[in-house]
Order: sequence, then structure tokens, then C-alpha cells
Amino acid sequence: MSNSSKPPKKSTKSASTGERTTIAVEPGVRKLLATAAKETKHTHMEYASAAIRYFAERGLDPVVNNEREGAVIQKRIGDVEQLVVSLGNRLFGWLTQHEKNLNKDLFGFLRSHEKALFDYLQVQEQNVHEHLNDQEQYLLHPIIRELMLTNVEALYGRRLGEQIILKVLGREQTEYPAKHKEFNERRDNDARNKQDRFFDALFKTGTPLSTIPQPTPLPVKAHPAPNMPPPAATDEP
Repeated sequence: MSNSSKPPKKSTKSASTGERTTIAVEPGVRKLLATAAKETKHTHMEYASAAIRYFAERGLDPVVNNEREGAVIQKRIGDVEQLVVSLGNRLFGWLTQHEKNLNKDLFGFLRSHEKALFDYLQVQEQNVHEHLNDQEQYLLHPIIRELMLTNVEALYGRRLGEQIILKVLGREQTEYPAKHKEFNERRDNDARNKQDRFFDALFKTGTPLSTIPQPTPLPVKAHPAPNMPPPAATDEP
């Protein structure tokens, strides 16, 4: 192959004179430099120096990092947002699974415990009803029956005794209602007195204290002092 087919090499000649350095740039870049410097009203040297300082101070590679800084920041923000969304999804999934386990285990345990407690209370209620039924059948019913029988027998005995007494004493049967009423009043009075004595003995009434503490007396009001004449002046020092 001839040398004419090879691509031309970029010119990288530079000559330093003092603090200035001459750099060769591509023709297209030189045109961009001229346009940008004209728009910003800077010289070519000022614009090129600022661009070189921008990349050098930030440690950026202008050949690789050719994106705008805002775009780079936006891309990093997007990556952070994706990471946050991923973490949020994982956290939400963990909470959902934890809630399912909680509903399955804890609520299931509480439901079974509630059912067992309800069954136990039903059994206890049935036992209480059976016990009360037995008490009513074997104790309460016979007591009430004996009480009613005793009351009826006492009434029959009382009337029969009154009639026998009136017959023995030779009294008329017409006196029976008056004597019956008198006997009822006496019986009610005796029953009332006996009931009062029973309750007085059962609930004793407390006697008041012999010495009742007196309330604290009110403090004596302070009276202003009378107007005294000023002391007389003396010759003593």
C-alpha cells in the first residue's frame, strides 16, 4: 500500500514561550471555539483556558465524559430513585409476608383459644344449671312444700283451737271474728317487734364520738397600727 492511502496524522505541535502554550486543535473544534467565544464575549484564550480548567479541576476526562453535568446528576438521581424503589418494594413485600404470617399464626391461635374458652364456658354453664336444678329439686321444693304445709296446718290448728276454747268457755260463736281480729293484730305486732330486734342485733348502729373535734378557728384579722406622732427632735448627735 502506498503512503498516500494512510489517514493524515493529527498535528500535536506545541511550543511554549514563558507561561503560554500553543495547542493545535481540529478545524471543527476551532470553529466551535470561535462561535462560543463570540457569543460569550470572551477571547479564544480565555474560553479555552476556562474549559480546560473546568475539566481538570473536576478530574473529568473530556474524551469520555462528554455529557452535561446536569445530565450526569440527573442520571445519578435516577439510579438512586431506582434503588429506593427497589428497597421500597422489598420492604413492602416483607411487610406483606409478615402480615400474612401474623394473620395466619396469631389470629389462628387466638381463634382456637377463643373457641376452646367458649366451649369451656358452655360446659361450666351447663354444670351450673344442672347444679342449680338439683338444688332446686332436692332442697328448695321440699322446703317450700314443708313451709306451705306448716302454714296451712298452723291455720287449721289455730281456728280449731279458738273454736274449742270458745266451746269450753261457753262463749258464743259470734265472738270468734272479734277474737280472730285481736289475735291477728297481736301476732303482727309481736312479729314486727321481733323483726326489729333481729335487725338491730344484726346491724348495730354506731354511736357518735363523745368528743367531736372542733373546726380550726379563723385567723384574727390584722388591724392597722394607730397613727403615732413623729418623735421629737433632740440635740444629741
